Amino acid sequence: MRVVKFSQGGIVRRVALLDDADEEVVLVTRFLTHLSDSGYSANTLCAYAYDLRHLVVFLDRRAMTWAEFTPVVALEFLGYLRRLPSRRPAQRLGLTVATEQGRLLSGATVQRVLAATSSFFEWAVAAEEYAGAENPHGRLLTRRGAWSYPVNGWGPHLDSNPVLPA
Repeated sequence: MRVVKFSQGGIVRRVALLDDADEEVVLVTRFLTHLSDSGYSANTLCAYAYDLRHLVVFLDRRAMTWAEFTPVVALEFLGYLRRLPSRRPAQRLGLTVATEQGRLLSGATVQRVLAATSSFFEWAVAAEEYAGAENPHGRLLTRRGAWSYPVNGWGPHLDSNPVLPA
């Protein structure tokens, strides 16, 4: 799985995500085209493509389709990301989580991937490419991109109007 930038005259004109057979992941490429048409920069398109690559790999490993990505699967995706080793060196000195496979993705990286995935599904719902009635991430993330807990402290708050600390 790889991200490809198509340039013309030194300017990136299009970004695509290719699978292991070098075929475009059509839905992701259509989303990236939408972002390009909306005026997003080439760097932003590449960042979305790299982040969505995590989603495509996750679905491929589970032999799942886009239509099978539900809120329950979104929770599994979160766990998958939190256990995924990072392939890049740390950018800062400090505490980090490491396993036998190496350092794990940072919390910020996981949140960025979840935000990109959420944006992708928002587009897919609007483009009528996702059979679900709403974004499968919509009930799982707060505006800050993290779990929130109700005031009484009983479990995750999965309402569409999350309770945020003051």
